[in-house]
Amino acid sequence: MKVALHHAATERIMLGGLPRRVAILGGTVAASLVLGLHNLYVIPVIVVIYVILTVLYRYDPYFIEILLSHIKEDDYLYP
Repeated sequence: MKVALHHAATERIMLGGLPRRVAILGGTVAASLVLGLHNLYVIPVIVVIYVILTVLYRYDPYFIEILLSHIKEDDYLYP
């Protein structure tokens, strides 16, 4: 028996080539730096970071999850 399944049910929710949570977080940080601090020099840096993350995400779809789990784990081992 075959059941029709929509393609969107099996893929991740993406915004501009990045996972939704990462894109929203990056946009919020960018907006706070540019609008809140009136610092327009941050825009090229944010665009470069966004492009780098998009390229890395295309090569490895689990790159961001692995990076976040690596940041959360302890830097030492218990004896």
